[in-house]
Amino acid sequence: MDRVTELYEHLWSVHGDDYAELDRSLAPRSPAMLYDVAAGLGLSADSAVLDLGSGRGNHSLELARRFGCRVYGLDLALSPLVRAESHPRVAQVNASALELPFKSGCFDLVWCRDMLVHVTDLKQVFLECKRVLKPGGRMLIFATWATELMEPAEADRLYQALAIVARNLSPEYFQGAVEQAGLHTYSVERIGSELIEYYEETDGRVSRELLRIARMRRAGARFKGLRYESASAVYHWLVYLLLGKLESVVITLRK
Repeated sequence: MDRVTELYEHLWSVHGDDYAELDRSLAPRSPAMLYDVAAGLGLSADSAVLDLGSGRGNHSLELARRFGCRVYGLDLALSPLVRAESHPRVAQVNASALELPFKSGCFDLVWCRDMLVHVTDLKQVFLECKRVLKPGGRMLIFATWATELMEPAEADRLYQALAIVARNLSPEYFQGAVEQAGLHTYSVERIGSELIEYYEETDGRVSRELLRIARMRRAGARFKGLRYESASAVYHWLVYLLLGKLESVVITLRK
């Protein structure tokens, strides 16, 4: 059998029974897994939590609801969609992660979900988090790292449009900043595309983003300029996570 025939026979087989198991779910965990991790760290009603990069405040609100803890949601630009003020145990603070407006040793946990890609000085953020943590306090991070599958041109388009600091997606740089700040790595779980698989299986989110990418390209002038670049980058972000060009990581640090 020549090489071309062998290749085509293999390509035909990928749609057959040999690969049918790929059509079955691997039971991906939902984003709620992060709250389970927080529970495992001993979070309780007596805990004080800093939600670093709180955005709309949905994580601050859920932490307070689940654990009864006191939560301070901090963001450099508070979203007009913030809802966290509706809970008596949640407060929103408009400030930079590079200079936290809190006294030293006041938090049991720093919760940080997927915002460290934007900070200009990763080591300084970790130093500030270490400062405001109580002795033995923890930092729970949901981060995104780039993999060897990410092409340089793809990275340039994606990072520039989303105001992402490229070096922060390097596992080596990230872990080096942790060590330089004097924090100790308690656990690292590389969950890859698991959460994105969950989104796709529950609401078809990635398929929708792919169609939006295709339709934006066909629509032409209606979506040119910054509007096109930023929207396209947001849609590509989920797709790249599913393709393995980016990967999700859950990290726990200890002071």
